[in-house]
Amino acid sequence: MYICSFQRFAKTFHPFYKQKPQVTESIHKQFVSQLQVSIKEDIAQIMEEGNLQAKLQELDRLEAASQDSAEPAWRPSGVPEEDFGGFVAPYYLQQREYLRKELKKLQRENASLAQSVLAGREAVARTEQHIARSLEEWQVRWPLDSQ
Repeated sequence: MYICSFQRFAKTFHPFYKQKPQVTESIHKQFVSQLQVSIKEDIAQIMEEGNLQAKLQELDRLEAASQDSAEPAWRPSGVPEEDFGGFVAPYYLQQREYLRKELKKLQRENASLAQSVLAGREAVARTEQHIARSLEEWQVRWPLDSQ
């Protein structure tokens, strides 16, 4: 570790080093030792908190699996629109097919409903004609006096 080198440490604390070089060297060794312990503890804590060990094992597993593959790994082209388009194209094709099926289903349903409406209109027209004939017959039988 260049940052923890004794020369740099001695240069930083030069007046003290000049007076007591052995004590300065002992302090440096203790400092480096405590720094290493502290770094190891921090790394262990980070690994525990982020479940890093499991993630690193998974990364190792993925790396080993990728080495068995003869196919090169996918890499982005640098054009996000193209990369994203290639990713979502199968989804869009699937959605288009689904929407076509739904459209055909709705068109069949609309045709059926249109036939029902037409039949209903014909029934209303027949009923109107029947009412009109019944009214005419009633008026013939029971004419209203116009006085």
